[in-house]
Amino acid sequence: MAVTLKLAILAVLIVDTALGFGHKYWANLFSDNAEIIHKFSSMTPLLLVSILFDFIQGILSG
Repeated sequence: MAVTLKLAILAVLIVDTALGFGHKYWANLFSDNAEIIHKFSSMTPLLLVSILFDFIQGILSG
């Protein structure tokens, strides 16, 4: 379980870092509208926390 948890945390760090620093690029893939990009940017912290808890919950539930 310890190895799996460490790998999950590593995956979270990679995904969250990529999304955290590249959220504008990610939003630009789907829309050119500045308002949508801004709203996605304001929603990104909630998304990052959600991804973190999803990874950890999947490991802890077995």
